[in-house]
Amino acid sequence: MGRFVTLQKQKVRTILRYIGFLVSVCGFVFIVLDHSEVFDSSGRVTMLKEVAARFNLSYTPDASKPVDRGDPEWSAVMSLIYRYSKADFPKDKDPQVLARDVAVLSAKGDLGSEWTAPSTRLLLLYKPWPGNSMGPEDYRVVGSIGDFQDWITKDQARHKFLVHDVFVGGLSLVVGFLALFF
Repeated sequence: MGRFVTLQKQKVRTILRYIGFLVSVCGFVFIVLDHSEVFDSSGRVTMLKEVAARFNLSYTPDASKPVDRGDPEWSAVMSLIYRYSKADFPKDKDPQVLARDVAVLSAKGDLGSEWTAPSTRLLLLYKPWPGNSMGPEDYRVVGSIGDFQDWITKDQARHKFLVHDVFVGGLSLVVGFLALFF
């Protein structure tokens, strides 16, 4: 009977060591996939970067195209704005459009390159636009195109902290626990 118990303990230890190894490998694979933006929640970061690039343009046909409620990037953009903007948002109105204000300064190079001043304001409109006149009560300045780019970078760093530091730290604790006690 004692020999049977010893064999069972050895099997359990062996299984737990394999589990520890698999957890370590899965953690490594997860980090590699996350770094290559596989887990980018349906291309969220890609969409945000495309919107930022669009707002940086002043001369192309798609330049500074607004983001309307119902556009695929709307929820990602609004999540970013609500998280990082210091604007005072009205509680009784739903935003309809995110638009870029007229560029403070912009330039177009000979080879088609463009530059728009990062201080150009972003406006959250509470009426459908274009087609409606806007008074000060109908919009909020949420930041600038430079702020928007900074918010994307901050959001990526926040995600990286949660995934790389918290998740991997947790995996390390699990593997350490398995190695120490089994």
